[in-house]
Amino acid sequence: MGRRAKYVTAAERQQAQHAQQARYASSSLAKSKRAVSRKQHAELTANTVPRALAPELPEALITAAAEPFVFSYQYFEKSPGLGLWTAPFNFVMPTNEDLMQFQDDSAGRRLHSLQYFWVVAEGRKRRAEWTGKIPRLNAILKSAAHEVEQRLAGWLRLKSLEIAESDADRVVIHTVALQWGARIIVQLVQEMELRRAGLKHYRSIIEQSSLPWQMMMRSAEDDAIRCIEDYDDA
Repeated sequence: MGRRAKYVTAAERQQAQHAQQARYASSSLAKSKRAVSRKQHAELTANTVPRALAPELPEALITAAAEPFVFSYQYFEKSPGLGLWTAPFNFVMPTNEDLMQFQDDSAGRRLHSLQYFWVVAEGRKRRAEWTGKIPRLNAILKSAAHEVEQRLAGWLRLKSLEIAESDADRVVIHTVALQWGARIIVQLVQEMELRRAGLKHYRSIIEQSSLPWQMMMRSAEDDAIRCIEDYDDA
């Protein structure tokens, strides 16, 4: 005969997970890890943004791209996309109905999580396309440069939006969109530079798991607040 489950309902289990995450987030260990992660993100971005390819990238964008974030597998594909994944990349504020899901103070974590998973998915797709049987370098770089141009224009429009400080949810959403919009641009520019160096070089970077989004994954995985399964065997 098995033991009784620790939590009877899914709501109780989720509440316990949130409490555990909150305790960990406020712990000295978590704060120390986030400080280290913040420094690493800043150093990595500052040292690898290729100015020759994108001299027009504003400092505010590069700074936003280096901001640390926390994600959770709990929120996989459960948040609005904010307009960051469809050209011309105009910001889309979630509807009031969407905002209702953020009443448990998880807005930032939910939105960061979805953007993280999308960046990884798009990175894998791009890796396959840029190492295809007949990868045409000029076409690859031209398409990527056009995307960077569109994304940059969208990011500048987003940055110019004024959000009332009293609207806490929308301030968080706007900030998340700014950070991920910037991160996507910086990573794409970095990867263009790697691909421009030649297919052999690009493949060697892949083998080292050192593409921008791969490095982001390593850093994020180390700093993520993980959910621990609390169910006992039935």
